[in-house]
Amino acid sequence: MHCGLKHVVCPFMRDVWKEPVGKRRQSMNSRTIFVTATALTLLLVSSVAGQGNTFWNAPPAVPSNWSLNGNWSAGSPTWLDDAYINNGGWAYINASEDCNSLHLGDQILDDGTLEIQSGGFLVCGSDLYVGNFGTGLLDLQSGSILDVNSDLYIADGPGSIGDVLMDGILLQVQWGTIQIGQGGNGSLDFVGGQITADTLDVGPSGSLTTYGAGTLVVNDLTGVGPTLDLWQFNLGHSFGSGNGSYTQDPNDQLTVGDRFLVGAGGSASFEQYGDVTAPMIQVNHDISAFYQIFSSTTTQCDFMTIGKDEGGLFYQHGGDMTITTDLTVGDDPGSVGEYVLFGGTLDVTTALVNVGDQGHGVLRIDGGELQMPDGTLSLGMAGGDGELRLSGGLALVDTVDIGPTSSITSSGIGTLRVNSITGLPAATTIDGSLELGHGGGGGSGVLTVGASEALTFGESVRVGYGADADLIVEDGGDLTSAGGHIGYGPGTTGTVTVDGNGSTWIADTGPLLPFDDYSLIVGEDGTGRLDILDGGYVRASICGVGGGVLVEGGDGTITIDGNNSRLETAQLSIGGMGTGQVNVTEGGRILGYGDLTITGDGSMTISDTTGTSRLESNDVLVDNTVDPNGVVGSGAFDWDIGDDLTIGWSGTTRAKFSEATITVLDAVMIGANAGSDGDLTLDGGASLSAYQVVVGDDEDPNFNPGGTGSMTVSVAQVDVVGFTVGSGPGSDGLATIEGGTSILNAPAIVVAGAGAVGELRVQDDADVQNPLFVLLGTGLNSDATVIVEDPGTTWTAVDIVLAGDGAQASLTVQDGAVMTASGALQVGTSGIADGTLNVLAGGTLSNASAELGVQHPANATVTVSGGGSTWSNSGSVHVGGGGGARAVQRR
Repeated sequence: MHCGLKHVVCPFMRDVWKEPVGKRRQSMNSRTIFVTATALTLLLVSSVAGQGNTFWNAPPAVPSNWSLNGNWSAGSPTWLDDAYINNGGWAYINASEDCNSLHLGDQILDDGTLEIQSGGFLVCGSDLYVGNFGTGLLDLQSGSILDVNSDLYIADGPGSIGDVLMDGILLQVQWGTIQIGQGGNGSLDFVGGQITADTLDVGPSGSLTTYGAGTLVVNDLTGVGPTLDLWQFNLGHSFGSGNGSYTQDPNDQLTVGDRFLVGAGGSASFEQYGDVTAPMIQVNHDISAFYQIFSSTTTQCDFMTIGKDEGGLFYQHGGDMTITTDLTVGDDPGSVGEYVLFGGTLDVTTALVNVGDQGHGVLRIDGGELQMPDGTLSLGMAGGDGELRLSGGLALVDTVDIGPTSSITSSGIGTLRVNSITGLPAATTIDGSLELGHGGGGGSGVLTVGASEALTFGESVRVGYGADADLIVEDGGDLTSAGGHIGYGPGTTGTVTVDGNGSTWIADTGPLLPFDDYSLIVGEDGTGRLDILDGGYVRASICGVGGGVLVEGGDGTITIDGNNSRLETAQLSIGGMGTGQVNVTEGGRILGYGDLTITGDGSMTISDTTGTSRLESNDVLVDNTVDPNGVVGSGAFDWDIGDDLTIGWSGTTRAKFSEATITVLDAVMIGANAGSDGDLTLDGGASLSAYQVVVGDDEDPNFNPGGTGSMTVSVAQVDVVGFTVGSGPGSDGLATIEGGTSILNAPAIVVAGAGAVGELRVQDDADVQNPLFVLLGTGLNSDATVIVEDPGTTWTAVDIVLAGDGAQASLTVQDGAVMTASGALQVGTSGIADGTLNVLAGGTLSNASAELGVQHPANATVTVSGGGSTWSNSGSVHVGGGGGARAVQRR
C-alpha cells in the first residue's frame, strides 16, 4: 500500500505499521487512501493472470483457508503456480501446501497477508515477496514451517512495506537470501524457532528484531543492527555458498543463549568488532572456520571449542575474552585447532584449558595476556598433541600439564608465569622468561627439572615472583636462562636447588636486562635461597646475594656443599642493599674470575673438613658489615685471589681463617680508608701469601685519612714481600704474630710509615724472617711500636732503622726473645726523630754495627736492662754522629 508519489509513504501507514499484527490488518482495510489519477497512472502496474498464475480473490481482511480453490482465481496453487495475494486478502495455512513463487502486496497499492498456523507447512519453489512494491505481511506462528527454495524479499521495491513475524518451527531459505528493506521499509521480527538462510541481508530501510529465543543458521550476515539476541547462532552451513561470513560492526552486541557455532556444516569466518556473550562458542563444528576479535571488545562464554571436527582458527587482536569453565583447542581425533592471542586479555579464571585434547591443538601467545591464575593448561593429556607457543605477552597459569607428544615452544619473547609444570619433554626452549610462583591456584610454585630434561629460557627465570616457589634441578637436569632472580617479589620466598653431578643451571646466556645489576640475584625483594649440592653447578656472570629493586631488604643465602659443587661467577656481591649469606662447605667451590664483595648485612662462611673446597676471585672486598665477622673460614680450603684482598674500606668488619690457605696475587689491605676498621685473624695452621700486607692503610692519601686495621697471626704463617703496619697519614695498624709455629716471612717490614701509627707484636714462640730491612717509624708524626717477647720468639733481619724522618719509634726485645740483624742498626736517623731501643728481661739483640742519633736533631735512647739481657754488636757503634744519643746498660 502506497500513497502519493514514488518513495512517499503516507503518514498514517507508518502508524499502522507500529500496531500489532491483527490491528494492523484492520487499520489497513478500514482506511481510505486518496491518490491522484496522475499518480495512479505513473505508479500502478497491473498484473495480468496467465498460465501458472493464481490470484487470491477472497474478501479483503477476512481470514480464509489457502486450500480452498474458490479463494483463488485459478484454484489453490500447486508447486508450478505463482501465487499472488494483492487485494487486501488474508490467507491462512494449517496443512501442507505448495507454490512456485508467492507475492504478498506485489504492486503499488497492493496489500496481502499470509498466516501459517500451527501444523501449517508451505514449500515455495522459487522466490517469496513480502511487499514487492506494495504492502505484505507474513505471520509464521508457533508450530509452522516455511521452506523457500530461492530468495525471500521483505519490502523489496521502492515504497514497499513488508513485515515478517517469525515464531514458527522453521523458516528455511537455505539456498537463497533473506533480504530485508532493500528498497522499502521491511522488518523481520524473530520471536522464536529457526531461520536458515544462505544470506541474511538487512538493507538501509530494514530491521531485524530478535528476542533471544530463535536459532539462526546462515552463511552471510550483513546489516543486522546493533543488537542480535539469539538462542543459537550457526554461522556457515553446507547449503548455498557453503561458506559463512559475518563482520560485526563496532559497538554491536551479539547475545546467544545456548551455542554460537562458527563453521556449523560449512566453512565460516567471523570478525568481531563489538561484544559477544554466549554460554558456548565453537569454531569449526564440522568444517574449517576462522574467528577474529578486533579492538576493545568484550567476549564472555562458559565453554569454547576451537577445532571440533576439522580445522578451527581463532585470532584475538584485542579486547577481553572471558571463559568461565572450559577452553578446548583441537577437540576430537583428527581435528586441528589454533588459538592465537595477539593482544588483549584471555581470562579463563578457574577453568581448564585443553590444547590438543584428542586432536592437534596450538595455543599461541604473541601478545596480550592469558589470565588463568587458578586454572590448568593441559597439553595433549587425553591422547592428542598440544603445543603452547609462547612468542610474546604473558601466560599466567596455575599448572601446565604436558602430555607425552606435546610441548612448549616459542619464536619470540614472552613470559610464562606458573605455579607448576609437569611432564617436561627432554628438551624445551622458550625465548622468553619464567616466573615461578604467584598468588593463584595452589598459592605456591614447584618445578622440577630432572634426569634427561633440559629447560632453556632466553630471558630470566624468576623464582618466588608473587608467592613462594621451589625450583629443583636434579639427577643431571639442565636449566639455562639469560638471568635468574630468586625471592623476586616482596614477601615471597624462592628456593632453587641444583643437586647432583651433572645438574646445572647456566644463568647468564644473555645481556643484563635494563635496571638489572646482576645476571643472578638471590633474595631480590623477597627471601631467596640457592643450594648447590653434591656436584651441582651454577654459572652466573654477575651474582648478587641480598638486594632490593622495589624495596630495600631482600634476604639471600647461597649454600655450596659437597665435593665439586660449584658456583662460577665473574662478580659476586654479598649484602649491599639487603641481607646476604654465602656458605661454602665440604668440598664446595666458588670459581670467580672477577670481584667478590661483602658489604652491609653480608657475610661468608667457609667450612671444610675434607680439604677440597676452593675459592677463586679477582678483587675481594669485605667492608662495613653488620655482622662483625664478615668472613669466617675454617678447614683446609684454598682461596686464590687474583688481585687485592681488602678488609674494611669505609666501615667496620672482621675476617677470620683457620687452617685455610689464602693466596693473594697483590695486596692485603686491612682498614684501608677513612672510617674503616678492619680485622684479620689467621689461626689453626692457616697460611697467607701475598705481594704485600698493609694493616691500617691510607689507600688514597691525597683525599682520605687512613683507616684502622688489626691483624692476628696465631699458629699460622704469612709469606709476603712487604709487610706494613700503619701506612699513611691518619692510619692506625696493629699486628700480632704469636704461637709456636707462627711465621712471618717478609723481606721488607715497615711499622708506622708516612705519619701513621703502627704497632707490631711478635710473641709466644713466633718467628719472623726478614731478609731485607725493618723500618720502624719513617715519616713525620709517625709513631711505631715493636715488641718482640717471650722465650722461643725469634726475629731474623738484615738492617733495622728505628725512628727516621721525624718519627717516633720504639723497639723492645724482652723476656727471652731473640732478634738478630746481620746488617746495621740505626736509631734516630734524621729530622726530629726520637728512637728508643729496649733490650729487657733477658732479651737478646745482636747486629753488625750500630748508629745512635745519626743526624741532627734526631735523638736515640738505648736501654739494656734485666738479667740475661744482651745487646751485641759485631761491628762499630757510633753514638751522636749528628744528633743526641744515650746508652744505658744494667745488670
